[in-house]
Amino acid sequence: MMSQSHIAIGLLVAARSGRKAAITGAILGGLTPDFFMVPMFLISRFVLGQDMSQIWNVTFYSVPWWTIDQIANSGPLYAVLLGFGFVMARRTEHWWPRFLMAFSLTALLHVVFDFLTHASDGHIHFWPLSDFVFKSPVSYWESAHFGQQFGLLEALSGLVAAVVLWRLYKGWQVRTFVGILGVLSLLGLTFTALFAFGVWDQPGQS
Repeated sequence: MMSQSHIAIGLLVAARSGRKAAITGAILGGLTPDFFMVPMFLISRFVLGQDMSQIWNVTFYSVPWWTIDQIANSGPLYAVLLGFGFVMARRTEHWWPRFLMAFSLTALLHVVFDFLTHASDGHIHFWPLSDFVFKSPVSYWESAHFGQQFGLLEALSGLVAAVVLWRLYKGWQVRTFVGILGVLSLLGLTFTALFAFGVWDQPGQS
């Protein structure tokens, strides 16, 4: 799934309390599994001069990036953090257990959604217990695996989540962030619809 959808849905699930710690944790948790691909891409593209094919077919699966990806997409790791946060939240009123719970829950949701929506480009979601990679019959982007249909559903879900979040939160900071998520989801919905109805060719297709 796209990062904005992960964040919007994660906020809706993990930060309904409206506490700043939970909101911040949910945003960072939604970003973390994907975050390390940003420096990988920037370094590979603009420092090493690699083309897109080499970046996503070779560099992504090489050390250290593949190792970092395993850790950042580890379901067991986030489950342990969620359990620890839950236990500590019962023992203290400090902000950090709420942050940790929202962070790990949103990251865990990210991992679950990715597990179900990656066909040929899955992650190792059970690190360090197993190096198993699940090849889902559904992809969030590959047309051969219902990518166009799921892309429409995902973008629509992200947009609905952003609207609900806008009504849920009153602070201008959070509303501004939610508005950005809504715009990104709307753009995703528009582009996916153009691809689905054949107005534009999907990248990699002629």
